[in-house]
Amino acid sequence: TCQFQLSKDSAIDLSPLKRETPPDYVYYNDNVFYVINLCAPTIKICNGIEGSFASVWNANTYACIQTIGGGSPKASYIDEQNHFRGVNLNYSNAIVQIACDQAYDRPALVNVVDNKVNGVSQYTFYFKSKSVCTNYSVPTEDHWSGTAIFIVILLILVFMYLGYGAYMTTREGQYLSFTDAIPQKEFVMNLSLIHISEPTRPLYISYAVFCLKKKKKKK
Repeated sequence: TCQFQLSKDSAIDLSPLKRETPPDYVYYNDNVFYVINLCAPTIKICNGIEGSFASVWNANTYACIQTIGGGSPKASYIDEQNHFRGVNLNYSNAIVQIACDQAYDRPALVNVVDNKVNGVSQYTFYFKSKSVCTNYSVPTEDHWSGTAIFIVILLILVFMYLGYGAYMTTREGQYLSFTDAIPQKEFVMNLSLIHISEPTRPLYISYAVFCLKKKKKKK
């Protein structure tokens, strides 16, 4: 079967990834090449052993070195926080990672890595496909950026500062102009904005740095 339950409310059908014409996916790496199929055993049979989803072959002699996998894999998200990135198929000695990529109308095997653990090969097959993108919608950032939040907070603080100054200066019935109502007016009016750094965005939160400098008094 090519239908996998990823969570209580989410399932995926990978049947479009099954390769029949041409048969199997092939990836060359150094002196070996890998043959793999998804949702079905490989058409190319290794040493008469049927039912494996992948195998490793010697690129010089075309002799089969090893069969990979067998049975039904367990499916999971590549990223549990961002489901749209794609899915993993987890076998006993291999992982098939199918990443969402809108540029790949047809599935493509783009890399194979042999991660040996205590001398035993653990393979990771990297696919890219548009097919897995149809099951998820890429989330849009509907939240405010860190820079916007910072500016809003700064404006609130400025108005609170001005409001406090206006209150203190009019408490005894004195009505002053807008600039005269600013607390520590002389200090504030002598500041100038000299630099704003580029917003930094390591994750969903970004920030910018505003640099103020005291103006030099003219002699």
